[in-house]
Parts: sequence; structure tokens; C-alpha cells
Amino acid sequence: MAISLALGRDKAEQSRESCYGAVDRFYNDFRTRFGSCRCRELTNANLKTPEGFTAYQTEAHAEVCVPIVAWAAKTAHEIIEETLART
Repeated sequence: MAISLALGRDKAEQSRESCYGAVDRFYNDFRTRFGSCRCRELTNANLKTPEGFTAYQTEAHAEVCVPIVAWAAKTAHEIIEETLART
């Protein structure tokens, strides 16, 4: 969302390419680093079940999600800065 907000177009006639390229880079880097972009696969927890939700709350949130979100924020910022510097 941050990438789209920073690099997305303001008018329909503007190009989408810089935003699309940045999002593709982010997505590919994420998949390479973490192996998946699916919550269930990243956390090994099925949040639709009480057991999975408990496992998420007691283990996955702090051990898996917090580091992923930190990486994602930092990486999105870096990609935005690099893309804006080229334009």
C-alpha cells in the first residue's frame, strides 16, 4: 500500500510502470526471503480454527509476523526511495 501511495498515479493518463515495477520487486524479494506470501504458510497457523488462532497468538505473532512486518516496512521504504531517485 505504501508503494502504491508513493509511486502510484494521480491521473488515469499517467503511467503505472514505476509503481508496477516497484511492487513486482517487493513481491519477488518477499517470496525469495520468506518462501511464501501466504499467512498460513508463513505462520504455520490456521487462523480459522481455535487451535490455530491460539498458536498464532502465543508463538507466530512475535516470532514470525513482527520480523516480517519490520522487513517489509524497511524494504518498501528503500524501494520507494530508490525509485524516486531514478525519476
